[in-house]
Amino acid sequence: MKKFFTVILLFTPFFLLAQLQKSFHQVYEVSDSVQTLELRLYGEFEHKAWAGNTIMLQTKVTLYDANNSILKFFMENGRYEVTSEQIGNILYLTATDQERRIIKSDGVECYEVVEQKIYIPDSFLPTGDDVFTKAIEENGTHD
Repeated sequence: MKKFFTVILLFTPFFLLAQLQKSFHQVYEVSDSVQTLELRLYGEFEHKAWAGNTIMLQTKVTLYDANNSILKFFMENGRYEVTSEQIGNILYLTATDQERRIIKSDGVECYEVVEQKIYIPDSFLPTGDDVFTKAIEENGTHD
């Protein structure tokens, strides 16, 4: 029994890895002139239609083997930031950091999980890879 507890005590630190988690939202206005939305995000993301007239991006970052200062630094320096730019009738949402290099702390790689959900007005329909177009009403005009 004594050996059992010794083994448990030896392996407990491996199960208690430091894990930081932060969630935040970004909201983007969609002007009436926007007919197409093009997403230039980094990595995988999930998109959902919603009844709103704005675009909302929900980002959840989980960082292992790092301290809060490291996560705060990367957030303040735009690692997870997405900017919007309208050119003509196209709205582009672009990830500021298109590379996301490996994070290291004290020589140890910090495992990073970034989950993103983007809520797009239901008046836009998917028409290609990461492209959404405003639906056309029955009278031939855009919504």
